[in-house]
Amino acid sequence: MKHIYMIALFISVTATGLFGQEKPEYLFQWGDYNIGVYAGLGTRVSELDNSAAGWLDARAAIVIDGTWAIGLQGSGLYYDKKLDDLVSDGTYHLSSGYTGIFVERMFSLGTDFRLSLSITSGAGVARYQYDKDYQKAKVWKDEIIDEVTFAVFEPGFEFQYRVGGHWWIGINGSIRNTSPLRMIGTADGLLRKATVGLTVKWGIF
Repeated sequence: MKHIYMIALFISVTATGLFGQEKPEYLFQWGDYNIGVYAGLGTRVSELDNSAAGWLDARAAIVIDGTWAIGLQGSGLYYDKKLDDLVSDGTYHLSSGYTGIFVERMFSLGTDFRLSLSITSGAGVARYQYDKDYQKAKVWKDEIIDEVTFAVFEPGFEFQYRVGGHWWIGINGSIRNTSPLRMIGTADGLLRKATVGLTVKWGIF
């Protein structure tokens, strides 16, 4: 019986070593390149007008050789603070979002850890809009107090950990740079902020 336990232990240790040395999985090969994909959702926090604001993110990318990724990102602001500085007939809120293309470089830090550096470039919209309680008394064209489009350039980083199978979690940070926000009563750099957040990702790469 003792020998059986020793053999079982040897097999277990050997299998663990072999699995730890497995090559990454890919969807297919294109010439000399291994092609994979991933999709992820995340949430970030940044400062906005001396208050905390949340951002919700979605990403989808094609991965080349497990090191380079190119894809699309969409980010939306969650900021439910009621504002009244610009009007005298109700309250309003700030909403914003942007989309863009990103390029990412990933570095392996072991079987289950990665560091990635990315740059996102795109465009977005920001607007001041009356709260629902006050929209009823207005025609649709008067619901928006002010609106502007802006350009975005956002470098960022992320530490990723494989929690199992094709699932990863990450801790990230970025510095969002935008063109000036030309809205009434608004600082040009209102959205130019550092962010920190968490992501959940599923991928084959």
